[in-house]
Amino acid sequence: MSETARTYRLAAADRTGVLFGLSYRSLAVLAAGLVVAVVSFSRGVPAVGAGFALVCIGLVGLRMDGAPLVEALPIRLSWWMARPSRSWKAGLPLLDGAQPPWPAALAGLAIIEVSPELHGVVGLEAFAAVFDRPGGTVSATLALSGPHFGLLEPAEAEAVLARWGEALAGFVRERGAVVAVKVSEWAAPGGLAEHRDFISARCHDPGSDLVTDYWSMVEAGGPMASAHETLVTVVVGLGRGPRRSGRDLLGSALGTLGTEMRLFADRVSAAGLNVRGALTPSELARALRSRLDPSGLASMDLRQASLGRSAGLVSLANAGPLAAEAAWDHWRTDGSLHRSFYVAEWPRQGLPADWMSGLISWAGAVRAITLVLEPVAPRASREAVRSASTRIDSDTEHRSRQGFRVGAELKRAAADVVTREEELIAGFPEFTYAGIITITAPTLGELDRASADVDQVAAAHGLELRALHGRHDQAAVASLPLGRGLVPARSRGLK
Repeated sequence: MSETARTYRLAAADRTGVLFGLSYRSLAVLAAGLVVAVVSFSRGVPAVGAGFALVCIGLVGLRMDGAPLVEALPIRLSWWMARPSRSWKAGLPLLDGAQPPWPAALAGLAIIEVSPELHGVVGLEAFAAVFDRPGGTVSATLALSGPHFGLLEPAEAEAVLARWGEALAGFVRERGAVVAVKVSEWAAPGGLAEHRDFISARCHDPGSDLVTDYWSMVEAGGPMASAHETLVTVVVGLGRGPRRSGRDLLGSALGTLGTEMRLFADRVSAAGLNVRGALTPSELARALRSRLDPSGLASMDLRQASLGRSAGLVSLANAGPLAAEAAWDHWRTDGSLHRSFYVAEWPRQGLPADWMSGLISWAGAVRAITLVLEPVAPRASREAVRSASTRIDSDTEHRSRQGFRVGAELKRAAADVVTREEELIAGFPEFTYAGIITITAPTLGELDRASADVDQVAAAHGLELRALHGRHDQAAVASLPLGRGLVPARSRGLK
């Protein structure tokens, strides 16, 4: 008998809250309402207290944009306050070799060419690092390739997944320098450049019947072909690694980044994947340009071309857009519109190793599927497990004592904490993770159609998506091969 294929289960998001499923913010609002009501009644102005209490209850109980008012209103308020920075245009002329001009969502970034010799790193060629001054991080990106995961036999797919996990596990350690790892799989219509090059290199009779038939087939299927690029960005926090003698904080961080990139490239190669190298400044510029405005590269047929073939064709000064405008439901950069979704719910049943292959193969629009992983130090993992266990046990006991029902969600959360603790004891490293899907289209109608399609495809794979309205510029930037995420970095890493 054949061995049963292994399945994997993702823990459900912990929505048990601090007490009765309420967040700290909701509890604080209700507590404020209670205090004001008590004080108002004691001073003989019950109408004020009752009115304020009703407002607080409404903030917690009523919903907007799929979330309680107390959570949704700050987003609406920040959107309203950001009106002056929603529309942006680059100044001209652009100087070749200079830093690209950035819109608000990309402000504070600088692309640096790192020379491994100057920074004490061996085994790497010169590569591009992105210094995020507001976030206090530096990042660099590796280009990877390999066999189509969905075509592998189950046993082979499980082995590849295990080796990939081992490659990532090297980032989880106490006082580690790496604060995030971002994996982005980008797909766009492929074009016909590769077929044209293939025919030119191998065909000595362009007018033969065989070549004519081949071109007829290619032209018929060419519009449905997609090119895929997988990029992995490693993010190092300033001051997180060892301070190198004679170097400033940025210089030390760049040296640490180079070392982490070299070690990670070795681990990925051992996992059976092809490491095409760390992106150079021109390759990074091409990757940013193609993702920010794919329509601008159609004439050069660069969406299909490999990073290596495109090197030098996009200068650093042209890496960014020339105009950008943020709307509530999309972000426009030059001739392209972007809409981003985050994965609000992951599948809860057992899954095979290739469970996302259908979503990755979806080619209904230009899209990027991004997974942001943040390594959690072993000590922090143990403390988080103890805290979660104490909170869930306390909530369960309080509900039982007050005669309230202990629901399946709370029981499932308790079981997940036990499983998590057992895995930590067994030596498995822990990452926090978030998924983002960004759709890009030339018109709003096409963007709406593609958004509806990807929502249905994701639902068929057990994913619940929510549009990041009011933050599509930040979310689209989080999908780029840069170290910037959806929220600012903190002293202990990206949160």
